[in-house]
Amino acid sequence: MPRSNPPPNLPFQHADRCATPDAEPEWFPNREGRWERVCSCGSEYKAMDTGELEPAGQAAEPAKSAHEHFPECEGRELASMVRIEFSQPDRCWRSYCMACTSTILYWYQPDRHETNFYGEPVPVKRSGNLLFDYELAAQQVA
Repeated sequence: MPRSNPPPNLPFQHADRCATPDAEPEWFPNREGRWERVCSCGSEYKAMDTGELEPAGQAAEPAKSAHEHFPECEGRELASMVRIEFSQPDRCWRSYCMACTSTILYWYQPDRHETNFYGEPVPVKRSGNLLFDYELAAQQVA
């Protein structure tokens, strides 16, 4: 598992009856793949950033311009006609147009591949109305 840089060293939130209230614990990687820092009064945990985008995370939210309308849709030029929400049962993002009622599901996985008849990897961009590679609502920072 790739390791990320530790979270910023913000002041530790000590409990009221902490034996060492002036201590500033350091972050260390624990065995569960999270960052942890420990004091005599408690522990704090942060997820490790692997550099990969979590498909069900807020950063994978699609842009309204990624929505694919039906060809006859009169609202295709209006971003306000597209609604985007996280679909809990599908564990993916969903967008729908209020004019043409088209619905698209998104699961951000741009490196998804299948093998063709010859055993060669072939990129998969979509499966039915589920898109794996699409424009994101927020710009990604390298």
